[in-house]
Amino acid sequence: MILVDYTPRKSDSNGTETMHFNPRSLFMTMAITTIRLDYAALPARFDPGRKNAIAEAIEAELRGHGIKADASDVISHLKIELPTAQLAAASAVLADLQLI
Repeated sequence: MILVDYTPRKSDSNGTETMHFNPRSLFMTMAITTIRLDYAALPARFDPGRKNAIAEAIEAELRGHGIKADASDVISHLKIELPTAQLAAASAVLADLQLI
């Protein structure tokens, strides 16, 4: 998403419309989505004693599908952060892994 700070169009004395913007306010933002997976709900093939390994495996699988994700162990659950624009693709990968 690109946000631009601009003033609405104004007509001068000749009726010419102009629009001004502030280039310093031009910046990009990226929405981030966080997915939380409860360890108790993971399929049996995942060893709950190896939480960091689970996070690394899921992150690698998502990245293998072109999804820029960051998975980490947060004591009570697994946290996956990714760009919201890639949420649909990530959901498909996580569904294939039977995580959602």
